[in-house]
Amino acid sequence: MIARYIAFGLIALLVLGGCARARHAAQSLSHCKSPDILDSWNRIAHEVPDPGEAARLIDAALCVPESEEAESYLRSRLAPEVTVTAYGTGDPEESREVLEAAKVVRVPVFAESPEWRYYVLLIDGQILISAENEACIWDITIEHAKAAGWRIIHIGDACD
Repeated sequence: MIARYIAFGLIALLVLGGCARARHAAQSLSHCKSPDILDSWNRIAHEVPDPGEAARLIDAALCVPESEEAESYLRSRLAPEVTVTAYGTGDPEESREVLEAAKVVRVPVFAESPEWRYYVLLIDGQILISAENEACIWDITIEHAKAAGWRIIHIGDACD
């Protein structure tokens, strides 16, 4: 009987700890107000390592007002090599380059513009940060490395 109470207590601690971690991570999205962003983040926050750092990166990419500081922070989170893809209507195929971080021309900052719809998805341990409107889709993929934390590994856009 005591073992059952101990097991129940451990399960409760794990569940409550995961909820607290997700609440803390959601609080790190301090600039985001969009229900799409908040809901999609809250669905995955408990599954990612270092959710506070991931939330800060998502917040900077999608919600922080565009500024040199936001751009600088995002640049500091670029992996040493970043895959950059682009596709436009009429292009024969998607362009794809692997660039050194210093050669990445632009890291998109959306400032939670109302013209865009936003999503945050967890796919195979990577977080896909997506912004789309009627003409374009931009996405940023971030990946967690134990030594480096969350890093931007892919930036892509496709436009009509």
